[in-house]
Amino acid sequence: MKPRTIAILAGAAAFFGMAAYQSFVTLDNDERGVVERFGNPVRDLLPGLHLKLPFGIERVRRVPAPERSLPMPVGYRLIDEKLGRSPKGPEKEWLTGDSNIVEIKASVLYAIRDPRAYLYGASSVTDLDPYNLEPSSPDFAIRRVAEAALTEIIGSMPVTEVITSGAASIAVEAKARIQEDVDQLGLGVEIVRFQLLDSGPLASVEPAFRAVQDAKAERDQHRNRAETAAGEMVSQARRSAQITLQEARSRAERLVLEAQSEADQFEALQAALGDIDSPATVARRLEMIQELLNVAASIHSMPATAAEPAIFYTDR
Repeated sequence: MKPRTIAILAGAAAFFGMAAYQSFVTLDNDERGVVERFGNPVRDLLPGLHLKLPFGIERVRRVPAPERSLPMPVGYRLIDEKLGRSPKGPEKEWLTGDSNIVEIKASVLYAIRDPRAYLYGASSVTDLDPYNLEPSSPDFAIRRVAEAALTEIIGSMPVTEVITSGAASIAVEAKARIQEDVDQLGLGVEIVRFQLLDSGPLASVEPAFRAVQDAKAERDQHRNRAETAAGEMVSQARRSAQITLQEARSRAERLVLEAQSEADQFEALQAALGDIDSPATVARRLEMIQELLNVAASIHSMPATAAEPAIFYTDR
């Protein structure tokens, strides 16, 4: 066989071997894929072995499966954290509703539900990174959406609430707002959880901030003590007033009962005497007068002396 023929056959074998090699693609169980033909998506792939056109006519873009949760840092960068570098000021600082600046460190956990929307939905978003600070990818679109939502939420809260009791409410509201925004942008992701990892005042003003917070806490303690003392005094005054009122009511009831009893006695006496001009009543009065006269007639007296006073006595 001539060398030219051998070369042609070898080239053909290499060509078909390369074509065969590039015509197969395998996706793992934790992957999903989208087949692009000359840059345009044509079909979606599930885990397993698949065929595609070789030599760059078709290529497969892989994305994590929906079961995997992916983290996206907010307020810091993973590369900076791994290298031990501090985040830059603008990306970690947020303005609160009372014009204070806080440093926020958070993380967005998301899952890819629609691979095609995830890969191509962010390409139409042009205003999320006007200074081209981030690579053009859906991941950083999610970061920008999270930063915008967090800016709006923090801007409506006082600084004390942000760094103390507001962490739970911030996480819930941020998750809902980010999900709403990524749905409107068509990014094809589901926000699994928003985690507020750290929040606090600027390091340069932290001592002064802590001093102010301590002063406010002491003020609140004094106010609570005063309110407690005032409440006790009011309660005591109400108890005293209740006792006085109860005593007054008891005395009034007793006087009413006594008056009623005297009235009943008078009515009974009047009923017993009957008509004042009746013969029986007149006879009774005469008897009483006679008894008084008899008593007066039986009274004797002994004159007073220098040693004894006058003495009156009766024979009866």
